[in-house]
Amino acid sequence: MLRRWFALTVCGAVWFGAGFVGSEVKASTGTAKKPVLQTVKIKMTASGFSPSTFSLKKGIPAAITFTRVTDKGCGTQVVIPDYNIKKDLPVNKPVIVKFTPAKTGTVTMTCGMGMFQGKIVVK
Repeated sequence: MLRRWFALTVCGAVWFGAGFVGSEVKASTGTAKKPVLQTVKIKMTASGFSPSTFSLKKGIPAAITFTRVTDKGCGTQVVIPDYNIKKDLPVNKPVIVKFTPAKTGTVTMTCGMGMFQGKIVVK
């Protein structure tokens, strides 16, 4: 009789502990974490930005990697006037531009001469 009582007590403790731990796991994994960094890769081709339009989320830091893949055209720079960004784009060398989108709407990016244009849609 004593063994049976002991076995039931141990099983009950294990069952109770498993239920408690299980509910902790659900609570901690049930919430989605906010991304730490948004990343986008853009190619500067002879005809402009590729892709020429992409989306970012407001308030989350972004790292956009621009790679100029040709020496033809005027795509030697990327300019994002709303964030005072102007970076040279050497051929076949990735250039990372970092900023945090501060407001929703459309942000224009251009080449240094303003001939090639692209859009960043901030949501």
